[in-house]
Amino acid sequence: MQGLLGPTKSDEAPGPGPGPGAAAGARLGLDLPPSLKSPHVEDEADRFDSQGNYQLVHNTWVRAMQGVAARSEIEGMQGLLSDTGYRLGERDLRGTSINGQFDDATKAAADAYMRNEEDEAGVNALRFSAVNFPHEIIDAPERPRFDAATEEKLGQLDPRVHAMARLHLEAMKQAGMDAKVSQAYRSQEDQDDTYAQGRSKPGIKVTNAKGGESYHNFKLAYDVALRDKNGKYITNGSDPAYRDAARLGQRYGLEWGGNFHSKFDAPHYQYSKDMSLPDLRQQYPVPHGRQGSR
Repeated sequence: MQGLLGPTKSDEAPGPGPGPGAAAGARLGLDLPPSLKSPHVEDEADRFDSQGNYQLVHNTWVRAMQGVAARSEIEGMQGLLSDTGYRLGERDLRGTSINGQFDDATKAAADAYMRNEEDEAGVNALRFSAVNFPHEIIDAPERPRFDAATEEKLGQLDPRVHAMARLHLEAMKQAGMDAKVSQAYRSQEDQDDTYAQGRSKPGIKVTNAKGGESYHNFKLAYDVALRDKNGKYITNGSDPAYRDAARLGQRYGLEWGGNFHSKFDAPHYQYSKDMSLPDLRQQYPVPHGRQGSR
C-alpha cells in the first residue's frame, strides 16, 4: 500500500487544534501552535539545542509519568522549557510559572518540545524509519515483544502502522502505562456489524463508520485498551490516561480519535497521510469475510 496519493482524510474528521504531527518541528517544515510559543522567541532555529537537553526533558517526562520524578527534576525541566521559548498556557514559564508540578500544561509544553527538538537518535528519526523502513523496527530482535493477543493484532496491520504502533506501545510501557492493542484489522462485515450496534442491534453506538469507511478496513488503524494500577480496564475515554497515551502516539505521526469531530474515540489511532478513504476504496477494494478482530 505504499505510494498512494490523495488528500489526507481522517476516519472521522479531526477536531480543531494541533493534530497529529502538528508540532513536528521547524526541521520538518512545521510549527508550534501559538499557545505553546513564547513571544520572545523570534528565530525558530535558535530553539534547537543539544542532545543532552533533549534527553533531560525526555527522561524527566518519563519519570514524571511514572510518578517518581522529584520536584527539583520537574523544576529543572520547566526551566529548560522556559529558556528554549516554550509556554504553559497563557503564561510564559520564564520566572513566573516554574512550580515543580507535572500538570497538564507542563505535559503539553514538554511534549511539544520533544516533538520539535530533534537529536541524533530522537523521535523524528524513529518516525522516518517507521514509515520508510518499517521492518527495521518490526523485525529488530532487541525490541520488546508484547502479549500474544497484541502481537497477533499488530501482525494484521500494514507494516508502516505496525511499526508506529510498536513504537507507541514501547513508549507507553516506558511511561509506566499498561496498554494492549484491542482491535486492528476489521473486515467489511465486521465493520457493518460494529456500525449496527446501537442502531439496528442492541448496545451503544461505538462508530459512525460503515464498512469501507474506516481505516481499520485497510489495516491502517488500531485501538488501544489501557488498564489502571489495579489491572482494571479504563472504560472512560475521558480519563487523562488516554490523553497521555495520545501525546505519545502523535509523536510518531499517528492521528488520534480523540480529535475527531463526529465522535470522540479515545482508543483509536490511524495513519492516513496521502491516503484518503475514497482512494483506498478504489485501489484496494475492502475484503469480505470475518478475518478481523472485534
